[in-house]
Amino acid sequence: MAEVPVLQCEDLASMESQVGNEVVIEGVVQSIGTGPNDGITFLNFGDRRSGFVALIFRQAYDKFPEGFDQYGQQRVRVRGTLEKYRDRQIQIKILTADQIEIVAAPEP
Repeated sequence: MAEVPVLQCEDLASMESQVGNEVVIEGVVQSIGTGPNDGITFLNFGDRRSGFVALIFRQAYDKFPEGFDQYGQQRVRVRGTLEKYRDRQIQIKILTADQIEIVAAPEP
């Protein structure tokens, strides 16, 4: 199986060039939010309107029995197919817990 590229969440140009491909994005989760009716959880790696975001839909919540707060302010790697939402938001949809791993707490 071919290795997938590991991109840094701040490198928007590299992510743009990989839309549609399977990648690993590494970065610090800056904030965690939920959509209407708690149907979706957003792990924001930068600006919540234009930075990279990992999406977890309600259908996958049971795969995360410890919840999502564990990812806040942590350096993580997210694996999946890179998508672009409304020509501005670069994202990966998380369907299973093995798509995300904590690499390390950020340095102070």
